[in-house]
Amino acid sequence: MKQINSFKKDGIQKLLSGEYESAITSFTKAIEINPSDFEAYWKRGVAKSRLEKYESANDDFVKSNHYREKFNEVEDLKKKQAGLIAQWKKGKGHLDDEEDQINNADEVRCSEGDYVFMADRISLMFTNILNLALEKSQDEKNLYLKLLKNKDGKDKESLEGEYIESRRNISNLAFLRYFYRDFCNSLANLIKSSSYDYALIIFCKRILISTYYFNFDSKLDSIEIPSVKSDLILKLQDSLLKGDNNWVKSGLRNVRVCNNEIINELIKNDMDELEKNDPDAYLNQYEIKPSIDPFASLSENDFKFWKREHFFNNFDYEKFKLIVHSSLDYAVDKEFSFWVKDIALMDF
Repeated sequence: MKQINSFKKDGIQKLLSGEYESAITSFTKAIEINPSDFEAYWKRGVAKSRLEKYESANDDFVKSNHYREKFNEVEDLKKKQAGLIAQWKKGKGHLDDEEDQINNADEVRCSEGDYVFMADRISLMFTNILNLALEKSQDEKNLYLKLLKNKDGKDKESLEGEYIESRRNISNLAFLRYFYRDFCNSLANLIKSSSYDYALIIFCKRILISTYYFNFDSKLDSIEIPSVKSDLILKLQDSLLKGDNNWVKSGLRNVRVCNNEIINELIKNDMDELEKNDPDAYLNQYEIKPSIDPFASLSENDFKFWKREHFFNNFDYEKFKLIVHSSLDYAVDKEFSFWVKDIALMDF
């Protein structure tokens, strides 16, 4: 990994200094080590375009977009998070104090219940992932800003575009950090303030449990580890950030309107996966116990179906959508403010 970073860093320096052939050589070496490095493909394409090798440059841009999309898939994001989580203690506090971030694991609110604890620890994880990414990218950022001071005209405009593109992954991590923090805290507060397990509360608990155990191995005393570990927040977010229908543009990204169909698909898929692979967790985390059982004479399968219908009939869709949209609005707004501050182009 250090060798890849060395080749990429050398390639960036050569690219920014106009040594395009040398830059192509360095990015090619980085790609040989990691053939799915979308950033190296993109920057090599830029270098080729400067030499008017447009057809070859376009091939690199196409490959860059292909590998960027693969990188953003759920499993790739999981691997990236795992690597960053292992190093998070090396992270430094790059965010403002006014963000009221949790800077160390000892500050997690253990005394306020398991769901508040899970929400805080998930929030802490994404804060440290962002901090670590900021730290690791600081040298490249400083190099761009230094070179921008000596550019003007089209050269400056082109360099600004490359620099902004290089910060998009950081911006995406900021979005994740803000969305997870606000959404998890909203769910934990709703659970804490409610005294009975109606369908919405059951699903809020399931979301936090699934996301917590997807990212952490440490067991909570009162909550069993399910065999099926899936980050339901990531799946929800994936549905809202991809697709063709009901898109609204906001901030730096397009976001789908959260509707009943998206919610139903998320819940039903999770129910089916749990029931198939971990029936005990399915019963424990989704079971609804009506005070009167009018279908006691039905078969076991019919009764399970009735319980599912009962769950969806009693689910508060409007309240859940309000939580989702509120967290999205917050994350999109905070990401944009973060992005403007992070790229620091207002001085040029």
